[in-house]
Amino acid sequence: MLSDALIHSAVALLSSTTKESAIREVISSCSVFHSLCHSNSFIDAVLKRELLDTTGIGHGIGIAHGNIAEVTHLTIGMGISKEGVQYYAKDGKKVHILFVIASSPQLQKEYLRTLSTLLRIVYHPHVREDLLRAITEENHSHKVSHEVFMLLDMLETQRFESYHKDVS
Repeated sequence: MLSDALIHSAVALLSSTTKESAIREVISSCSVFHSLCHSNSFIDAVLKRELLDTTGIGHGIGIAHGNIAEVTHLTIGMGISKEGVQYYAKDGKKVHILFVIASSPQLQKEYLRTLSTLLRIVYHPHVREDLLRAITEENHSHKVSHEVFMLLDMLETQRFESYHKDVS
């Protein structure tokens, strides 16, 4: 069900245990970010944003993001940590699902819609559990729920707007 290509393009299996190293690992491991001309500027923007307040929203989820002018379309990578990342989340729990989003100020509307879609998908505990199981199993053959399938498809295609209305 889960392709090795997806794991290299938009999903990273994290070995990092700290927030900064996990963010860096997602950006360096997911090839969707390799097209950013100034990836160091993007990393700096994400880390600078984290200094304002944690993007660890609770329930084992983090949504790090940074704005850089050169981004013409939203780019999202996801890191999965079986052990968890010390992220200083709002609820004090470790982060197991980390989204990293590259955006620009011109894409604010698309960013907000996509963020809403992501949050509605991973809001449900069974979806988070299903996602972690599907990605951390060695053979990746776990049959996934409709919500996880939609999320993985969005990450693989990097098309997020088309799912906005499909997620309840």
